[in-house]
Amino acid sequence: MAVRKKSDVVQLSKIRMREELRRKLVREAEKNKTTLNGQIVALLEFSLMDQELRARDTEILDILAGGGGTAGSTLLLREFVLLLQTNPQWNRTAAGVEKLVKRATELIRQEGAPWLKAQKEIDNERSS
Repeated sequence: MAVRKKSDVVQLSKIRMREELRRKLVREAEKNKTTLNGQIVALLEFSLMDQELRARDTEILDILAGGGGTAGSTLLLREFVLLLQTNPQWNRTAAGVEKLVKRATELIRQEGAPWLKAQKEIDNERSS
């Protein structure tokens, strides 16, 4: 048997579910202008990202609440608000969520970012 690549699309055998659930999935698929299969895949991807998102959320909250300084937190929050304003429908799809989380993570880790400089200044003042 050949080894599958992560990017390969595979077909699962039949999935059993209650008719009520199938109908809900069909309605959601219609709202999102996708197929039933596309809706199920999007929901599965979204649910699997949950753990990763929680870890990143914790990191973000630690930066915002930890450290005791507000200058860096204020600058970072402003950037998050701008990011959300430019992506108002970020939570409509798993891909949209992933894109926003990736961009937010890049913002946090941006070398030389003003919020990191502000936090370092606060830390230096406290240690003096």
